[in-house]
Amino acid sequence: PKTADSAMTLTILTLVVAFSVFTIEVYSDFIFYRTFIAPYKEPTAKAFKFTTFVNQPALLFALFLWPVALALWVKGFRILSVSFLAIALLYFVPSNSQSVGLALIAGTLACGLTALFPRAMKIWFSLAIIAVMGTMLVIPQFLQSLFTGYEDWVPLSGLHRLEIWNFVAGKIAEQPVLGYGLEASRVLGRDAISTVIPGGILFSLHPHNGFLQIWLELGFAGYVILGLLCLWIVQKISVLKGANRAFSTGFFVCGLSLFSTAYGMWQSWLIAAEFSAAGALLLALKLVELQASEKQRKTINVNDGFS
Repeated sequence: PKTADSAMTLTILTLVVAFSVFTIEVYSDFIFYRTFIAPYKEPTAKAFKFTTFVNQPALLFALFLWPVALALWVKGFRILSVSFLAIALLYFVPSNSQSVGLALIAGTLACGLTALFPRAMKIWFSLAIIAVMGTMLVIPQFLQSLFTGYEDWVPLSGLHRLEIWNFVAGKIAEQPVLGYGLEASRVLGRDAISTVIPGGILFSLHPHNGFLQIWLELGFAGYVILGLLCLWIVQKISVLKGANRAFSTGFFVCGLSLFSTAYGMWQSWLIAAEFSAAGALLLALKLVELQASEKQRKTINVNDGFS
Protein backbone atom coordinates (compact mmCIF):
# COMPACT_ATOMS: atom_id res chain seq x y z
CA PRO A 1 0.00 0.00 0.00
CA LYS A 2 2.79 2.43 0.84
CA THR A 3 4.48 1.89 -2.54
CA ALA A 4 1.25 2.41 -4.47
CA ASP A 5 0.42 5.46 -2.36
CA SER A 6 3.88 6.97 -2.94
CA ALA A 7 3.69 6.35 -6.68
CA MET A 8 0.27 7.97 -6.93
CA THR A 9 1.39 10.92 -4.81
CA LEU A 10 4.31 11.41 -7.17
CA THR A 11 1.93 11.30 -10.15
CA ILE A 12 -0.27 13.97 -8.54
CA LEU A 13 2.70 16.23 -7.84
CA THR A 14 3.99 15.72 -11.38
CA LEU A 15 0.66 16.79 -12.85
CA VAL A 16 0.53 19.86 -10.62
CA VAL A 17 4.06 20.89 -11.61
CA ALA A 18 3.33 20.19 -15.29
CA PHE A 19 0.19 22.30 -15.19
CA SER A 20 2.08 25.11 -13.48
CA VAL A 21 4.78 25.06 -16.17
CA PHE A 22 2.04 24.85 -18.79
CA THR A 23 0.36 27.96 -17.38
CA ILE A 24 3.62 29.89 -17.25
CA GLU A 25 4.29 28.92 -20.87
CA VAL A 26 0.88 30.11 -22.04
CA TYR A 27 0.93 33.44 -20.25
CA SER A 28 4.62 34.26 -20.82
CA ASP A 29 4.43 34.29 -24.61
CA PHE A 30 5.75 30.71 -24.81
CA ILE A 31 9.10 31.47 -23.23
CA PHE A 32 10.14 27.83 -22.82
CA TYR A 33 9.23 26.98 -26.40
CA ARG A 34 11.11 29.97 -27.78
CA THR A 35 14.12 29.42 -25.52
CA PHE A 36 14.66 25.65 -25.67
CA ILE A 37 12.76 24.30 -28.71
CA ALA A 38 12.75 26.99 -31.33
CA PRO A 39 15.32 29.59 -30.30
CA TYR A 40 15.41 31.14 -33.76
CA LYS A 41 11.66 31.26 -34.33
CA GLU A 42 8.99 33.62 -33.11
CA PRO A 43 5.61 32.20 -32.10
CA THR A 44 2.91 32.66 -34.72
CA ALA A 45 0.57 34.29 -32.22
CA LYS A 46 0.76 35.62 -28.69
CA ALA A 47 -2.67 34.58 -27.46
CA PHE A 48 -3.24 31.05 -26.21
CA LYS A 49 -6.42 30.59 -28.24
CA PHE A 50 -4.60 31.39 -31.49
CA THR A 51 -1.71 28.97 -31.18
CA THR A 52 -1.28 25.22 -31.53
CA PHE A 53 2.00 24.89 -29.65
CA VAL A 54 0.22 23.61 -26.56
CA ASN A 55 -2.07 21.01 -28.15
CA GLN A 56 0.10 18.00 -27.35
CA PRO A 57 0.77 18.87 -23.67
CA ALA A 58 -2.93 19.73 -23.33
CA LEU A 59 -3.80 16.23 -24.54
CA LEU A 60 -1.39 14.70 -22.02
CA PHE A 61 -2.95 16.72 -19.23
CA ALA A 62 -6.45 15.61 -20.28
CA LEU A 63 -5.45 11.93 -20.14
CA PHE A 64 -3.60 12.03 -16.82
CA LEU A 65 -6.27 14.18 -15.19
CA TRP A 66 -8.55 11.18 -14.56
CA PRO A 67 -6.21 8.90 -12.58
CA VAL A 68 -5.09 11.90 -10.54
CA ALA A 69 -8.69 12.95 -9.84
CA LEU A 70 -9.53 9.39 -8.76
CA ALA A 71 -6.48 9.19 -6.49
CA LEU A 72 -7.38 12.51 -4.84
CA TRP A 73 -10.96 11.29 -4.33
CA VAL A 74 -9.72 8.08 -2.72
CA LYS A 75 -7.37 10.00 -0.45
CA GLY A 76 -10.32 12.03 0.83
CA PHE A 77 -9.57 15.25 -1.07
CA ARG A 78 -12.88 15.20 -2.91
CA ILE A 79 -13.24 18.96 -3.29
CA LEU A 80 -9.73 19.12 -4.76
CA SER A 81 -10.55 16.24 -7.09
CA VAL A 82 -13.63 18.00 -8.47
CA SER A 83 -11.68 21.27 -8.61
CA PHE A 84 -9.09 19.65 -10.89
CA LEU A 85 -11.84 18.71 -13.33
CA ALA A 86 -13.45 22.15 -13.12
CA ILE A 87 -10.15 23.97 -13.67
CA ALA A 88 -9.36 21.78 -16.67
CA LEU A 89 -12.76 22.52 -18.22
CA LEU A 90 -12.47 26.27 -17.64
CA TYR A 91 -8.91 26.30 -18.94
CA PHE A 92 -9.15 24.17 -22.08
CA VAL A 93 -12.72 24.47 -23.36
CA PRO A 94 -12.29 28.12 -24.49
CA SER A 95 -8.79 27.39 -25.85
CA ASN A 96 -7.61 26.55 -29.35
CA SER A 97 -7.29 22.89 -28.28
CA GLN A 98 -10.82 22.09 -29.38
CA SER A 99 -10.24 18.33 -29.35
CA VAL A 100 -9.07 18.48 -25.73
CA GLY A 101 -11.93 20.75 -24.71
CA LEU A 102 -14.49 18.45 -26.33
CA ALA A 103 -12.88 15.37 -24.76
CA LEU A 104 -12.99 16.91 -21.27
CA ILE A 105 -16.65 17.87 -21.70
CA ALA A 106 -17.53 14.35 -22.90
CA GLY A 107 -15.51 12.68 -20.15
CA THR A 108 -16.98 14.87 -17.40
CA LEU A 109 -20.54 14.24 -18.60
CA ALA A 110 -19.89 10.48 -18.76
CA CYS A 111 -18.35 10.52 -15.29
CA GLY A 112 -21.32 12.42 -13.84
CA LEU A 113 -23.95 10.26 -15.55
CA THR A 114 -22.22 7.09 -14.42
CA ALA A 115 -22.15 8.37 -10.84
CA LEU A 116 -25.87 9.21 -11.01
CA PHE A 117 -27.02 6.11 -12.91
CA PRO A 118 -24.41 3.41 -12.27
CA ARG A 119 -26.61 0.45 -13.21
CA ALA A 120 -27.47 1.92 -16.62
CA MET A 121 -23.84 2.64 -17.49
CA LYS A 122 -23.09 -0.64 -19.25
CA ILE A 123 -26.25 -0.59 -21.36
CA TRP A 124 -26.19 3.01 -22.55
CA PHE A 125 -22.45 3.00 -23.13
CA SER A 126 -22.55 -0.22 -25.14
CA LEU A 127 -25.50 1.00 -27.21
CA ALA A 128 -23.74 4.30 -27.85
CA ILE A 129 -20.62 2.55 -29.14
CA ILE A 130 -22.66 0.24 -31.39
CA ALA A 131 -24.74 3.16 -32.72
CA VAL A 132 -21.76 5.41 -33.44
CA MET A 133 -19.67 2.69 -35.05
CA GLY A 134 -22.65 1.41 -37.02
CA THR A 135 -23.32 4.83 -38.55
CA MET A 136 -19.73 6.05 -38.78
CA LEU A 137 -19.75 6.40 -42.57
CA VAL A 138 -22.76 8.73 -42.60
CA ILE A 139 -21.93 10.78 -39.49
CA PRO A 140 -19.51 13.15 -41.34
CA GLN A 141 -22.10 13.93 -44.01
CA PHE A 142 -24.79 14.45 -41.37
CA LEU A 143 -22.58 16.85 -39.40
CA GLN A 144 -21.60 18.74 -42.51
CA SER A 145 -25.25 19.23 -43.48
CA LEU A 146 -26.07 20.18 -39.89
CA PHE A 147 -23.54 23.01 -39.92
CA THR A 148 -24.41 24.26 -43.41
CA GLY A 149 -25.11 27.97 -43.12
CA TYR A 150 -23.43 28.14 -39.71
CA GLU A 151 -19.81 27.76 -40.86
CA ASP A 152 -18.81 30.98 -39.08
CA TRP A 153 -19.70 29.33 -35.78
CA VAL A 154 -17.43 26.33 -36.39
CA PRO A 155 -13.63 26.57 -35.99
CA LEU A 156 -11.65 26.23 -39.20
CA SER A 157 -10.03 23.05 -37.89
CA GLY A 158 -13.50 21.57 -37.33
CA LEU A 159 -14.62 22.33 -40.88
CA HIS A 160 -11.37 20.87 -42.19
CA ARG A 161 -11.90 17.67 -40.21
CA LEU A 162 -15.44 17.29 -41.56
CA GLU A 163 -14.06 17.63 -45.06
CA ILE A 164 -11.40 14.99 -44.34
CA TRP A 165 -13.89 12.59 -42.75
CA ASN A 166 -16.26 12.83 -45.71
CA PHE A 167 -13.38 12.08 -48.08
CA VAL A 168 -12.23 9.09 -45.99
CA ALA A 169 -15.79 7.76 -45.65
CA GLY A 170 -16.03 7.81 -49.44
CA LYS A 171 -12.76 5.90 -49.78
CA ILE A 172 -13.94 3.31 -47.26
CA ALA A 173 -17.18 2.85 -49.19
CA GLU A 174 -15.12 2.05 -52.30
CA GLN A 175 -13.21 -0.74 -50.52
CA PRO A 176 -14.99 -1.54 -47.24
CA VAL A 177 -13.94 -5.15 -46.68
CA LEU A 178 -10.17 -5.31 -47.12
CA GLY A 179 -9.18 -1.69 -46.59
CA TYR A 180 -6.12 -0.07 -48.12
CA GLY A 181 -3.35 -1.31 -45.85
CA LEU A 182 -1.44 -0.04 -42.84
CA GLU A 183 -0.65 3.72 -42.96
CA ALA A 184 -2.43 4.12 -46.30
CA SER A 185 -3.76 7.39 -44.84
CA ARG A 186 -0.37 8.94 -45.57
CA VAL A 187 -0.89 8.41 -49.30
CA LEU A 188 -4.60 8.58 -50.06
CA GLY A 189 -5.14 12.24 -49.20
CA ARG A 190 -2.02 13.76 -50.74
CA ASP A 191 -3.51 14.43 -54.16
CA ALA A 192 -6.84 15.75 -52.87
CA ILE A 193 -7.27 19.53 -52.58
CA SER A 194 -9.00 21.10 -49.61
CA THR A 195 -11.87 23.51 -50.22
CA VAL A 196 -11.77 24.72 -46.61
CA ILE A 197 -8.09 25.69 -46.70
CA PRO A 198 -7.50 27.37 -50.11
CA GLY A 199 -4.46 25.95 -51.87
CA GLY A 200 -3.88 23.29 -49.21
CA ILE A 201 -3.94 19.53 -49.55
CA LEU A 202 -6.75 17.67 -47.87
CA PHE A 203 -4.50 15.70 -45.47
CA SER A 204 -1.09 14.07 -45.63
CA LEU A 205 -0.72 11.98 -42.47
CA HIS A 206 -3.96 10.80 -40.90
CA PRO A 207 -7.72 11.54 -40.94
CA HIS A 208 -7.96 12.80 -37.33
CA ASN A 209 -10.37 9.98 -36.53
CA GLY A 210 -9.20 6.63 -35.19
CA PHE A 211 -12.40 4.78 -36.09
CA LEU A 212 -12.25 5.87 -39.72
CA GLN A 213 -8.50 5.28 -39.87
CA ILE A 214 -8.83 1.70 -38.61
CA TRP A 215 -11.55 0.89 -41.14
CA LEU A 216 -9.69 2.66 -43.96
CA GLU A 217 -6.40 0.85 -43.31
CA LEU A 218 -7.34 -2.49 -41.72
CA GLY A 219 -10.69 -3.10 -43.38
CA PHE A 220 -13.95 -4.28 -41.87
CA ALA A 221 -12.29 -7.03 -39.80
CA GLY A 222 -10.07 -4.49 -38.06
CA TYR A 223 -13.07 -2.25 -37.48
CA VAL A 224 -15.07 -5.08 -35.89
CA ILE A 225 -12.13 -6.01 -33.64
CA LEU A 226 -11.91 -2.37 -32.54
CA GLY A 227 -15.62 -2.41 -31.66
CA LEU A 228 -15.28 -5.65 -29.69
CA LEU A 229 -12.31 -4.19 -27.82
CA CYS A 230 -14.36 -1.12 -26.86
CA LEU A 231 -17.24 -3.30 -25.64
CA TRP A 232 -14.81 -5.48 -23.64
CA ILE A 233 -13.43 -2.38 -21.90
CA VAL A 234 -16.98 -1.27 -21.10
CA GLN A 235 -17.64 -4.68 -19.54
CA LYS A 236 -14.48 -4.38 -17.41
CA ILE A 237 -15.44 -0.89 -16.24
CA SER A 238 -19.01 -1.95 -15.44
CA VAL A 239 -17.86 -4.38 -12.71
CA LEU A 240 -16.14 -1.56 -10.82
CA LYS A 241 -17.92 0.21 -7.98
CA GLY A 242 -18.58 3.82 -7.02
CA ALA A 243 -15.91 6.39 -7.85
CA ASN A 244 -13.79 3.73 -9.55
CA ARG A 245 -16.47 3.17 -12.17
CA ALA A 246 -17.30 6.88 -12.60
CA PHE A 247 -13.73 8.10 -13.08
CA SER A 248 -12.81 5.11 -15.25
CA THR A 249 -15.78 5.85 -17.50
CA GLY A 250 -14.74 9.49 -17.70
CA PHE A 251 -11.22 8.45 -18.65
CA PHE A 252 -12.41 6.05 -21.34
CA VAL A 253 -14.90 8.49 -22.90
CA CYS A 254 -12.30 11.26 -22.82
CA GLY A 255 -9.83 8.93 -24.55
CA LEU A 256 -12.41 7.86 -27.15
CA SER A 257 -13.20 11.50 -27.91
CA LEU A 258 -9.52 12.27 -28.46
CA PHE A 259 -9.23 9.08 -30.51
CA SER A 260 -12.07 10.37 -32.71
CA THR A 261 -10.91 13.95 -33.28
CA ALA A 262 -7.23 14.46 -32.54
CA TYR A 263 -4.09 12.71 -33.75
CA GLY A 264 -3.28 9.64 -35.83
CA MET A 265 -3.50 6.07 -34.58
CA TRP A 266 0.13 5.10 -34.99
CA GLN A 267 2.00 8.09 -33.54
CA SER A 268 4.45 6.65 -31.04
CA TRP A 269 4.27 9.51 -28.54
CA LEU A 270 0.48 9.21 -28.42
CA ILE A 271 0.55 5.44 -27.94
CA ALA A 272 3.05 5.88 -25.10
CA ALA A 273 0.90 8.60 -23.51
CA GLU A 274 -2.28 6.52 -23.70
CA PHE A 275 -0.70 3.43 -22.16
CA SER A 276 1.05 5.51 -19.49
CA ALA A 277 -2.21 7.22 -18.52
CA ALA A 278 -4.02 3.86 -18.49
CA GLY A 279 -1.26 2.50 -16.26
CA ALA A 280 -1.70 5.44 -13.89
CA LEU A 281 -5.44 4.74 -13.76
CA LEU A 282 -4.80 1.07 -12.95
CA LEU A 283 -2.42 2.21 -10.21
CA ALA A 284 -5.14 4.47 -8.77
CA LEU A 285 -7.62 1.57 -8.87
CA LYS A 286 -5.06 -0.64 -7.12
CA LEU A 287 -4.63 2.04 -4.49
CA VAL A 288 -8.37 1.87 -3.79
CA GLU A 289 -8.18 -1.90 -3.44
CA LEU A 290 -5.15 -1.78 -1.15
CA GLN A 291 -6.66 0.87 1.09
CA ALA A 292 -9.86 -1.17 1.42
CA SER A 293 -7.82 -4.27 2.34
CA GLU A 294 -5.79 -2.28 4.86
CA LYS A 295 -8.96 -0.88 6.43
CA GLN A 296 -10.47 -4.36 6.66
CA ARG A 297 -7.28 -5.73 8.24
CA LYS A 298 -7.29 -2.99 10.90
CA THR A 299 -10.97 -3.68 11.65
CA ILE A 300 -10.24 -7.38 12.11
CA ASN A 301 -7.32 -6.56 14.44
CA VAL A 302 -9.50 -4.25 16.52
CA ASN A 303 -12.23 -6.89 16.78
CA ASP A 304 -9.63 -9.47 17.79
CA GLY A 305 -8.49 -7.12 20.51
CA PHE A 306 -11.95 -7.11 22.07
CA SER A 307 -12.45 -10.86 21.82
